[in-house]
Amino acid sequence: PQGVADLGLFQSPDIEALLSLAPDLVIGDAAMHGAFLPQLSMIAPAVLPDTPDWREYYRVIAAAAGREAVAEAALAAFDAELDALREILPQGRSVSFLRLMPGGFQTYVDGPSAYAPVRLLSEAGLSRPAFETVDDDTVMKRLTYEGLAALEGEVLLYTAGPGDTAALEAEVTAHPLWRALPQVRAGRVHRVEAAHWLGFGGVESARAVLADIRRVFAGERTLLSPVFVPVERGLYRLAGTNDAEEQHWSSYAAALLFFNFAGFLLLYLLQRVQGALPFNPAGMDAVSPDLAFNTAVSFATNTNWQNYGGESALSYLTQMAGLTVQNFVA
Repeated sequence: PQGVADLGLFQSPDIEALLSLAPDLVIGDAAMHGAFLPQLSMIAPAVLPDTPDWREYYRVIAAAAGREAVAEAALAAFDAELDALREILPQGRSVSFLRLMPGGFQTYVDGPSAYAPVRLLSEAGLSRPAFETVDDDTVMKRLTYEGLAALEGEVLLYTAGPGDTAALEAEVTAHPLWRALPQVRAGRVHRVEAAHWLGFGGVESARAVLADIRRVFAGERTLLSPVFVPVERGLYRLAGTNDAEEQHWSSYAAALLFFNFAGFLLLYLLQRVQGALPFNPAGMDAVSPDLAFNTAVSFATNTNWQNYGGESALSYLTQMAGLTVQNFVA
């Protein structure tokens, strides 16, 4: 970009090119540039933050540049955004994070020295599987295709690079072992941009990471989200439903059968007691047991086979709350 000089590789900067720029301040990284500190200090005051905490890293650079107040305001705004995101994220979700690379994979783990975007996953309230959680200074683990099965997060986030990421992604996503992953089969795999997940650089990168988390786990926000999201969550709690859990096929089949049976039973009972219920101006008597059973089964199974005269055998309530409802839900 215009106004940006090329100083070579991040791990081995071009000292002569840096000297020619006559900078007032040199900012680097202790892990990457500690060996160059004597040379850098001869060019200009050098600041090489040495902390895994990205907020503290940001504060060190801000102090060196005399922008502490600006940095604190930016961090406060970010933390408020993070708090708001926690309020809307479903609880109990687990996530795996993977980097696709030529010849293999890396998963960035959660722990004392966790990489900043990975730390933000935890700060947002998301959990990492046991394989991706450490209590030492490990930052990442290398994997082969066979090792991908160790990624047990309910959702899989991935990014790619360096190199031709399009060709790399096409190769990986076509591999049988990738396609066999539970997250892939369930459609719970999401690509995130390497620019802010691998090239993390402060508050703006952190906000971009939060945007990805919100998109994947909380859905896109709309104008009416503040109104309807609390209502939706209240209905889930009332029904005893955990929206963070995937429904197994057996529980889905049981729920389907129970729902249809409940609809059949309600329609049968409406016919049998319609004579004692309101919205029966013609005074229709109860339908006989065999005809009520036949009609209820017919509508609950959506065959709608009719062996009755609707206006001469069924009350308004039975037709409205029984037959019409089954036409929509059966």
